[in-house]
Amino acid sequence: MGRTQHIMPKGLFSTEYPLYAITTTPSGYVLVAGGGGSSRTGVPNAIELYTLVNGHARLLCRFTDITGAVMNIAVHPREEVAAAGIDGTMRLFSLSSEELNKTGGASRKQSRSTVIEQAIPRISAAGSQFTDFSNEGGFQKVVRFSGDGSRIATGGADGTVRLWTFPSMRQQCVMMEEKAEIDDLDFDPLGARLVSVASTPHAIIWRTLDGRKEGSLSWFVNKSLDDSPYLFKRCRFSSLNGTVRLFTILIPRPGEKRSSYIVSWDTLNWQELKRASINQAMPTALATSVDGRYVAVGDSEGFVTIFSTIDLSVICKEQAHGLFVTDLVFVGDTRNGTIPSVLSVSADRYCVLTKAIRKSNSWDLILLFVITFAVLMAVMLWHQFAATAPIKPAHTEV
Repeated sequence: MGRTQHIMPKGLFSTEYPLYAITTTPSGYVLVAGGGGSSRTGVPNAIELYTLVNGHARLLCRFTDITGAVMNIAVHPREEVAAAGIDGTMRLFSLSSEELNKTGGASRKQSRSTVIEQAIPRISAAGSQFTDFSNEGGFQKVVRFSGDGSRIATGGADGTVRLWTFPSMRQQCVMMEEKAEIDDLDFDPLGARLVSVASTPHAIIWRTLDGRKEGSLSWFVNKSLDDSPYLFKRCRFSSLNGTVRLFTILIPRPGEKRSSYIVSWDTLNWQELKRASINQAMPTALATSVDGRYVAVGDSEGFVTIFSTIDLSVICKEQAHGLFVTDLVFVGDTRNGTIPSVLSVSADRYCVLTKAIRKSNSWDLILLFVITFAVLMAVMLWHQFAATAPIKPAHTEV
């Protein structure tokens, strides 16, 4: 039998370079980044800012004065500032807008009531900081802002998680992992704890106040003594109606042909709540929605799967890309009446939108049709039998 052909959704937009990172800004813009790296291949390294209007994307501005590919990016929760990972360095970028009047001149000193003004977004360099010091050459693999924006966490190839104060960029504390590259990390909503994962059998829980290790998580498919532990690959916190959950991606050890899983954890006692299989495709990206209702996973085959955070049931699954998914971000919020969607990016240079809408299975529809048809036929036969059956005379007592 031939290989199944999947029809991929149409890309929202494409770029001239491989896309590795995507996020959103407080103003609602979409920020993407990537590049061809430090070698002179003709493929640019860039950060671009887009606006989304009625399902269409428009490029607002771009920044290309970058010597290496941007592999990860995060935006301050309230300020128009982005932190990006380029090799072993975290570079800061301002995403501020310049107000211009209708003739193109600056209008900051003029009255808003008498001058027509237009906000023009622009990206500009705002500083840099070395964050990774591995012997083979630095490589920052992840960066995250805390919920209040007062701290930045970085992790990289040297197996070290570092906390930086913002905006002073002073190194607050250093947390050593298990001599493994940091794959992912995330702050809890209050910023009191930080979880990091490094493709090891443990997810480490850190106190952000002093950088001390608070505990660790481990996970098995079966809690039998002969079952080998899974490896933690991705992590994200989520809050729904005041209840905080941690979501992690678990992968089998190299060489083991077992399914990967997404697992939700109770952050009060760190016990497993729910799990769901992601089959044998390698998960590569994880994101949670702002309203706390959805969690999305991207994998090595280009699929984007959206789950409900309540029971980890699958809302939808689409093949968004021809290559592996490099990053994900949610847009939209059910609290303001919009249906959340996932924006995904890949080295295939496309940004694709996947809506969080549950789709009926075709076999479920067929089964429903068969049952409905059978019930209707039974009712019709019963009425026909009742109409043709002989009427027995009533028995009368003498």
